[in-house]
Amino acid sequence: MTRSPLALAALSAAAFLLPDLAGAVSTARNTRTLPANGGVFEVTARSAAGAEVYWCGASDYARRVLGADWSAEIYVVRGRGPSVTTGRKTAVQFSLDPVPAGPGDSGALAVLDDMPFKLLNRIRPGDHMSVELARIYCDRDPLDP
Repeated sequence: MTRSPLALAALSAAAFLLPDLAGAVSTARNTRTLPANGGVFEVTARSAAGAEVYWCGASDYARRVLGADWSAEIYVVRGRGPSVTTGRKTAVQFSLDPVPAGPGDSGALAVLDDMPFKLLNRIRPGDHMSVELARIYCDRDPLDP
């Protein structure tokens, strides 16, 4: 079977348009994480996901790939938005380096009664928590209220 030069050219062009996922790391709770730029890494989920899924992926990547200590802080650089590394509709960007909090925001996610789960309906620039605290969201059953 011979292929037309036009078909081969189209396949070659398509290969260049696909994102380079060679550096992607599969992280916990069906997330995928890629370095974005300058110490920023981007977490994407396979489907619509709550904030806890992104925190879990960030914690897993920070610990396993970046070698972060359990007490290291993870900071939200950019909340939910289009992925710059994969082209997916939604991703969250994190860093281990402090970033300014959003307008009128303290940045730290408070922990009430040692149950931070109630506070994760948001994910905004400047929000932060430790690698260890974010790891809790990897062990939590996603169907729990």
